[in-house]
Parts: sequence; C-alpha cells; structure tokens
Amino acid sequence: VRNSILGGHTIYGVRSGFDGFISDDIFDVQWGDVTGWVGSGGAMLGITGTLPKTDYQAIANNIRKHNIHAILMIGGSTAFESLLGLYEQRENFTEFCIPILVLPAAICNNVPGTDFSIGTDTALNRITMMCDRFKQSAQGARRRVFILEVKSNSNSF
Repeated sequence: VRNSILGGHTIYGVRSGFDGFISDDIFDVQWGDVTGWVGSGGAMLGITGTLPKTDYQAIANNIRKHNIHAILMIGGSTAFESLLGLYEQRENFTEFCIPILVLPAAICNNVPGTDFSIGTDTALNRITMMCDRFKQSAQGARRRVFILEVKSNSNSF
C-alpha cells in the first residue's frame, strides 16, 4: 500500500458513495490523484446520495479489510444522515466505533446542527452578482420584463 504525504496515513477515496463502500470500490488516494477536482467536487467520485442502510455488514467488513480508523465525509444533509446511520449501528458493529465526521459542504446549507456550509457563500455571491447584471440590463431596456428564478434542490433554502 502506498502511503500518502499526510504523516504516513493512507487516505482512501470511495467511488459511488455507500454503494462503493459496500462493493469495495475503495482506492488509495495520492496528492496528484485529485488534480483538477476543485471545480467538480464529489462528481469525480460519482457521489450517489445512497444511504448505507442496505448493507451495514459489508461496510463493516470493508472498514476492517482496509484498516480504516476514521471517516471524513464532505457533503450535505445526506452525508450527515449516512454517518448518523453508522453511528446508530455502533452497538451492532464495532467497526463503526471510529471517529466519523461530516464537513458541511452544500450549496443549500442544509446540514443539521451547522450554521454554515462550504459552498453556500460562493453560491449566494454568484446569485447576487447575476442579479446585479440582470438589473443593469433591465435598467437600460424599455417595455421589457425580466424574470429571475433561483432554484434549490433543498426545501430548507
């Protein structure tokens, strides 16, 4: 196993969310492997939003197989709900008795227990900038109607 730069710890990525955790689509991540991921976010891993309820045993087996000592999930309310599911299963699976953490990163800012998510400020600033551009264009137009709609997939936005 190749060691990452982070103090000899091995960093793993999981493709397709918990579906990948269940099917053992887990791979060693190196510094150069994430080049160009900034603008794509979780899309490079194929995030699915699937909750882990389907097969806790397979997840536990893969945690043991890969000698995983902590889980950091970056995401929104589904990430929170997924790790909460693992936490609630600690009584049944000792493999889940490891540090688990959600780093809130959702444009809709919908992670329970947090006031702010990575991505929210950027999204709101972009929306404000676009509104200003529409307003500027509308001021120079006569007898025209401008309609601007901002949508979110979250009910909490």
